[in-house]
Parts: sequence; structure tokens; C-alpha cells
Amino acid sequence: MNTSTLLTWLVTFGLLAWVLAFIFRRSRRFAAHPLAGPRMRQITGLYLPLLEIVLLLCLLGVAYFSRAGSGGLRNLPAQVFFGLAALCALVLGVLVAVQGFTLSERSRSRGELDAARSLRTSGFFVLVVGAAGVLVTMFAALILANPFIGS
Repeated sequence: MNTSTLLTWLVTFGLLAWVLAFIFRRSRRFAAHPLAGPRMRQITGLYLPLLEIVLLLCLLGVAYFSRAGSGGLRNLPAQVFFGLAALCALVLGVLVAVQGFTLSERSRSRGELDAARSLRTSGFFVLVVGAAGVLVTMFAALILANPFIGS
């Protein structure tokens, strides 16, 4: 593996790790808010880590099935895992953004307009980072599916 390939892998998977950590930290912040209910805490404590694990397993599935048949992403199982990885990344970003928007509406209904604006901005930023996370996930899956790397 040459230096540029190694740097591409490091930057891609480092950025993916940063996106996943950012989304998880922001979700924990939303769940710790006084207006957050038990369902929001359950989403942060259970469903979000499970979705991140499923995302990583889908990326491993792309790597395995694209190399098992040596067809890259022409294998149907590799394509399915590629789509599932992109879908998991999309759900992660949207799920946490909805938490922020929900807390924003709860704050707004209580008359706390500054807190509502801050939560809305934070939710929107999570949505933007989540969208970037979908693109990074797709790029990571394409890197893993490349049959020429590692040969």
C-alpha cells in the first residue's frame, strides 16, 4: 500500500470516526437536557449505539462480500450492505437532529426562545454533519470495495 492510499484510508476513517463521535456526543447532550423524556434517553443509550455498530458491520460486509466474489460492488450482497451502510448513516444524523428539533419546540412552548434557537441551530448542525457523514460512509464503503487495494 503506497503512502497516498494509506493517507486516504486514515483521513476517510478518521473523519468517519469523528462524525460518529460527534453525533453520539450531541445526542448525549440532548438526552441530558431537562426537557428530554425517557424515550429520548432510550434512543441515546440503546438505539444510537446499536445503529453505529450496525453501520460498522455493514462496512465490514461490503469489504467481505466485495472481495469474496472479486467483483467489487457488482456482487448483490455487497450492494445491499453498501445501501444499508448509507441508510444507517442517514438515520443516525436524522434521528439526533429530530431530538434537537423536539427539544427546541418544547423550549419554545415554554417561552424560552433563546434556548429554543440554540437547540434548533444545534439540531440543524447535526443534520449537516449527518449528511456529510452519509457521503463519508459511502466513500469509505467504496474504498473497502476496491479490489485493487491490498493486492
